Amino acid sequence: MSGSGSLTSVGSHSLYSGGLSSVSGGSFPALVLEDESGILARLRRRRLTFLVTFAVVSGLVGVAYGLMPRTYRATASVLVSSADVVLGTPQTPATQQNVGDPADLESQTVVLSSTLLARRVLERPEIRAALIGECEMSQPPPFVAALKEWIGLGSAQSCADQVDDTAAEVTTLQNRFTVTASGRSRVIDVSFGSPSPQIAQLMTNTLVQDYLDLRTQEKLKPRETAIEWLRAEIDRLGAKLKTSERTIEAFLHEHGLVKGQAAPIASERLSALSQQLAAAEADLAATAGRQGQAAAGGSLRDVLDSRSVGDLKQQLATVDGQIALLSNRYGPAYPGLAALQRQRAMLQAAVGQETGRVTASVGHDYQAALSRVTSLTKELDGLKKEVGAGDDATTQIATLQRDADVDRELYLDLTKKVNELEAESRLVVGDARLVNLAELPDKVFFPKKLTFGLTGLLLASALATVVALLRDRGDRTVRTAASLQAAAGVRVLAHIPQVRRVGQGGSRLTHQLDQPSAFQEAIRALYAECMLVDGDPLRTLLVTSSHLGEGKTFVTLALAHFAAAAGQRVLVLECDLRRPSFGPALSLRAERGMSDYLRGKARPEEIVCRGGVEGLDAILSGKPAINSTELLSHRRMRQLLEWAAPHYDLVLIDTPPSQVLRDARVLARQVDGVLYCAQWGRSQLSSVLDGVHEVQAAGGRVIGLVLDRVEAEQYRLYNAHTSMPDTYLALGAS
Repeated sequence: MSGSGSLTSVGSHSLYSGGLSSVSGGSFPALVLEDESGILARLRRRRLTFLVTFAVVSGLVGVAYGLMPRTYRATASVLVSSADVVLGTPQTPATQQNVGDPADLESQTVVLSSTLLARRVLERPEIRAALIGECEMSQPPPFVAALKEWIGLGSAQSCADQVDDTAAEVTTLQNRFTVTASGRSRVIDVSFGSPSPQIAQLMTNTLVQDYLDLRTQEKLKPRETAIEWLRAEIDRLGAKLKTSERTIEAFLHEHGLVKGQAAPIASERLSALSQQLAAAEADLAATAGRQGQAAAGGSLRDVLDSRSVGDLKQQLATVDGQIALLSNRYGPAYPGLAALQRQRAMLQAAVGQETGRVTASVGHDYQAALSRVTSLTKELDGLKKEVGAGDDATTQIATLQRDADVDRELYLDLTKKVNELEAESRLVVGDARLVNLAELPDKVFFPKKLTFGLTGLLLASALATVVALLRDRGDRTVRTAASLQAAAGVRVLAHIPQVRRVGQGGSRLTHQLDQPSAFQEAIRALYAECMLVDGDPLRTLLVTSSHLGEGKTFVTLALAHFAAAAGQRVLVLECDLRRPSFGPALSLRAERGMSDYLRGKARPEEIVCRGGVEGLDAILSGKPAINSTELLSHRRMRQLLEWAAPHYDLVLIDTPPSQVLRDARVLARQVDGVLYCAQWGRSQLSSVLDGVHEVQAAGGRVIGLVLDRVEAEQYRLYNAHTSMPDTYLALGAS
């Protein structure tokens, strides 16, 4: 072939079936079976994953630091000792022995952390209000609470309800208080953490104060028990004295022994009742006289004194005068006299009714007076009997008085003893004293910036390392030539490095191929491998891949440019009828293309386009066709290849991905060989394996694999003993 001489004239070098070898003192990327698997190597090739994870975790740590509530811790100290029970009382040997006892110090630490003390603190109203305020400060935003309720975590409990749950709140307080011994001293430090400095100070000082009060109360408890018993006795004696006094008073009243201002009360009551009875009898006599007048039909004075009767009689006299006047003037037949006579009759009836009411009232007064006289008479008779029995009660009242005097003396003695014990209790002090109260904290206790930052860095580094190693372990993409060959069972002919985008369309490929580079050498190696398969050059070559975007079209055009530059007559067929891309890549436009030919609407010579490189022709796909598989299966495709055989040294066919459409499998049996492309770091080994086997099952001859878009810096981490091209590229391009 014409391209053989051009290729060999580039320089004295050798090509081998596994890739490229070093020549003229230079070295090239070679396909080997070695793989760097050390942790540092794995982290290096996954450095992007490491850096992203590290940045994300560091950011989350920073956000957590910003969102995390600040905790302030207030600390107070107490000194545990065995002080005197009462000030001024000498210490006993037993008391002196307890001073500084480690067991006693540990016991007091337990007391400070006890449920009893936490419950006492919680019972204070100011503590409850402070805890509710602290809870409200730490409440999540409303949307967070609504989200928890929506996902089924239950509605959030109100702060007041949380504080009212005494058992849970006491446990929480015990966990939040920190009680520790200060070194080997007898000082105990008590601290409390809270988002509010004021609450931290309040809680610490309250617990310490309650503890000191509790220690003092332990010393006061025996005296308080005695005082409580004495007060109970005093209350009992007081109640007994009150009962005795009430009994004496009742006895005196009962037997008339109570004296009044001038005489015994019974006598004074007897005189008063006699006077009341006399007045009642006089009132009864007067009422009886008035009732007698009413019964005899005489002029009752009460009737005469009634204002209502007087008014009615005055109106009656006025009406009588008018009747007399009208009768004299107009005669008895005057019409107006009838109305006046009716009015007169009504007034007379009203006078009669009012007179009857007054008479009935007099009768009622008589009955009331009679009842009062009867009642006073009975009461007077009973009082006379009481006065007669007063002499026998004098002896009994003297006995009751003596018993009351004895109880009174005992009451005074017990009261004096209680006062003495209370005075002594005021001098009692506890066996612990305050060293210092908690001051208002002004520095954040947690989170501390330095500690949090170092912890965050360590956490971010650890997680980033784990994620990077897991990512590397779980990576099933094509990363090494060895893994690709092992998966597909087909040799890797070349690996094509990632290239920069220079220029537009075909000029970009031409520029890359004309410049000495690893890309130029990779295409040269691929071209040589294709020309020397089994000793005979290939005339028709199909290029495909498993999925879209794995570089099959780029490899097809790059190989076509290189072959044309090497002096070959090359024809490129765009058989990807659904997603045409040759036009923009080669800067070509055509009215008709492959789809028109396959439908019988054009001849081969009418659809061939001349490329920008001498010796390179292309047939574009034409209008997109949905029935691409049916068209490519037609005999016209075979006829097209037969037509191209005498006109071109190499025919390259670009097809759709083999695992997306069956087009590549349909054409595979009609060509001399198939190149299967896999993208480095993207193509899955399983997909490559399935694709190669499907093409082979369809009757195609897969001559090798192409690993494209290899990133040179990372590739050497997967394939050891590689380096960038050096001297050989200086010989220039063909």
